[in-house]
Amino acid sequence: MAVIIVGAGIVGLTLANLLAQQTDIPITIIDKQPPILVWDQATYDLRCSAINAFSQQTLQKLDIWPKIVAQRYGYYEQMLVWDDLAHNNIKFVAAELGVKQLGFIVENRLMQRELYQRLNCCKRVQIIFGEITGLTFSAEKVNLTVNNVEINAELIVGADGANSWLRQQLAIATSQKNYQQRALVATVETEFAHNNIAMQRFFTTGNLAFLPLDQEKLCSIVWVSSPECIENLLKLSAEAFCKELAITFDYKLGGLNLRDQPLSFPLQYMDAVKYVVDRAVLIGDAAHVIHPMAGQGLNLGLKDAVTLANVLAANSEQQRDLADPVMLRKYERQCKSHNLIMLQLVDKLNAAFRNQNTFVRLFRTNGIRLLNNLSFMKRHMVEIAMGIS
Repeated sequence: MAVIIVGAGIVGLTLANLLAQQTDIPITIIDKQPPILVWDQATYDLRCSAINAFSQQTLQKLDIWPKIVAQRYGYYEQMLVWDDLAHNNIKFVAAELGVKQLGFIVENRLMQRELYQRLNCCKRVQIIFGEITGLTFSAEKVNLTVNNVEINAELIVGADGANSWLRQQLAIATSQKNYQQRALVATVETEFAHNNIAMQRFFTTGNLAFLPLDQEKLCSIVWVSSPECIENLLKLSAEAFCKELAITFDYKLGGLNLRDQPLSFPLQYMDAVKYVVDRAVLIGDAAHVIHPMAGQGLNLGLKDAVTLANVLAANSEQQRDLADPVMLRKYERQCKSHNLIMLQLVDKLNAAFRNQNTFVRLFRTNGIRLLNNLSFMKRHMVEIAMGIS
């Protein structure tokens, strides 16, 4: 009885940690290269993630969260969202909704390092770095060849990202959409303190979010726009870029300075038709990719990991085959339905903010004004985003 996890990213490592904590199942993790474990502490990872309450609690149970807190993280007690039509805005305040924080902002490399290092203490976990050169299935096991060594297991899990090698090997079809947008990420110093407020402005070509980091005048930004716009922004000098950034953000945080060179990546919608095929399971971005405007990508992946870990723990405890089809379908039903709702909701919100039709814009304007005055609706939205509803 053993499990192979393809992918040593945050989601794959979380699944491995959960299984190591809850079961006696031997685990093999495979990736092309090891994670970065040492870096200049004066720098910030360009890839930061919004962590909701469910994900924070998951990291807490694994004793990862205290290690993150001991280093650095950002959090937000308020969220301000507005669009380009007469500056309609929605404001969410944690205190008014009965919670301490609405969410946390954590560097991806920090989470990955702590999850990786925790596994070093577990003798039942082996981590192999190299190329996979063979994959076959039999009635009772999975056979994988890595670095000319054959590894056998009852189940293989694909946690290897949006371009999942395992998903392609399994020929699992996907529902996909190219958003014709790119996201630009960077770390910026602000003239005014962010006061632990996450802010996001929407416009017809995309959106711009400022996410508070641990220092009061430091933010991680995510700027979504057309590929042409992002390409032009990347060509600007640091001074010109910051001026354009401040203007686009209505000078909410005053003047700005770049802390690093921005990077960008294309955006897409992707949902695998199946999460489970025989003795293989997909989780995280290997199974679904969501637009970043709601900051839910990693949270969905971590919920996949928790759900699958619970299913496999039950199989192990009851001495069932880890790839028991009934139990794996239970994982697929629970996660796919939840993920699909979130994927489609964010997809429709993105389309609504980009739509320039006069009636759609008018409906959006009135909808924003109405929503801002309906506390019970805002509370429900926050509970969904926090993963507690």
